[in-house]
Amino acid sequence: QFGMNYGIANKIGQVQEREINDILNLAKSQNIDTIDTAKRYGSSEDNIGRYINNSNNSSWKIITKVHMEDGELKSQLFDSINKLSTTPYIILAHSASEYLDSTFREELHQLKDNTEIKKIGVSIYSIKEIKKILSVELPDVIQCPLNIIDTKLYHEGILEKIKSYNIEIHARSIFLQGLFYLNEHEIKIKFPDIYQTMKELHSIIQNSDLTLAELSLLWVLSLEQVDKVILGVDSLDQLKSHINTLNKKVDHIVYKKSLSISYDNENILNPSLWT
Repeated sequence: QFGMNYGIANKIGQVQEREINDILNLAKSQNIDTIDTAKRYGSSEDNIGRYINNSNNSSWKIITKVHMEDGELKSQLFDSINKLSTTPYIILAHSASEYLDSTFREELHQLKDNTEIKKIGVSIYSIKEIKKILSVELPDVIQCPLNIIDTKLYHEGILEKIKSYNIEIHARSIFLQGLFYLNEHEIKIKFPDIYQTMKELHSIIQNSDLTLAELSLLWVLSLEQVDKVILGVDSLDQLKSHINTLNKKVDHIVYKKSLSISYDNENILNPSLWT
């Protein structure tokens, strides 16, 4: 959101510089110290770097992602350092196929060995990809989709498997790229296949003073295997709302009923497949 229009429920567009400053100032005051970005997120790295420069605060931990086809990794790193005004804390391969490429993977690990990068990792979409990654040189971090509808990594014991290798888990797509914020009519028109599943979940939480997005966030945060949760933020008010959500409590029966619902259509659960 800091560098481009992103998210199906984003009605504001790219976040403006003043709003970025307000969002990051609030985040810092709430002990949020990590920013997840990527070289291909438009002007995101530039805007974050400008904030860091102007606030004279370089204590942020920046995670950014690189691409195999975008040239030498060292050059990509130096470009990110220049834009961000600080060295990224973590570098991720943008996809499993890139990390599984032996040459690219070796180059990635060399970055960690020869620069100030602390950790390297990979962003994945499927269990199949995770299993392949765990069979080669292990990353420090795996970034994966996880939410109250897309629970396969939880139900199939994959989160525990990843942690058994002492790998950090960063959960993304907590709100299914904004789908949880669409109203009933929009879901019915744009994503009819998941409509009934979402209706069932709404019926479970109707007396819980929770939205579906809040339920999803609180469930993912409750998982001891998850080290970091990645949230896209469109506005200062949205960040305030997420922070307020942290004060809510969820009855374990609500989690139990929600997790009993099974939904496995990858064409919906994987936003990269959306048309």
